[in-house]
Amino acid sequence: MSRRRVLRLVAPLVFAAVALAGCGREVSGDPTAAAGFRPGEASGGPRPTTAVSGAPQVSRASAPRGVDGVDPCGLLQPADLGALGGAKGEPRRGEPVPDGCFYSLGGGAAHDSVAVGFFKPLDQVKAEQPGGREFDTEGYPTWFRCRVDNGYQTCTAAVGVRPDRTLLTVLSKRDTSADTVRDALNAVTVAALHRLPTA
Repeated sequence: MSRRRVLRLVAPLVFAAVALAGCGREVSGDPTAAAGFRPGEASGGPRPTTAVSGAPQVSRASAPRGVDGVDPCGLLQPADLGALGGAKGEPRRGEPVPDGCFYSLGGGAAHDSVAVGFFKPLDQVKAEQPGGREFDTEGYPTWFRCRVDNGYQTCTAAVGVRPDRTLLTVLSKRDTSADTVRDALNAVTVAALHRLPTA
């Protein structure tokens, strides 16, 4: 996906005033349990493996992760992007958020892309993305949303890694189902999360 299109789709996260009404449509359904994204839970008990309907759930607390001084372009390695077609060219720093890293992907459509970075607190993300849902990523609350724009399925995940910051991941693939993009984004998100030090 082109940089402009990613910025336009991530804009509700980055700039609350930018509206995307008419640019895409919401994707119904919930992320399924995989290596990371799971329906939220209110206790520290076993995680459910099916979606929880109704209000977003609160996940169990995990140790905050460090983000200060972490290079967002070091959060994803070539092996992490291999299943997505691999990185095409050099990553671009400062996109789609100031503390972000943007990768064009090879092996697919011309503007397939993935991005990772650090963003606003989870509560702000949720307020700016009312169409999303809260899930659990290895004990961290995660706000997840998908939209379609010009044939590109774009999904975002904002993982509450500490009270004042989220780990943001974005994946855009053309002519690809929401389930496929969600599962691939899950793998990217978990890989990036594992590279963050414990605060």
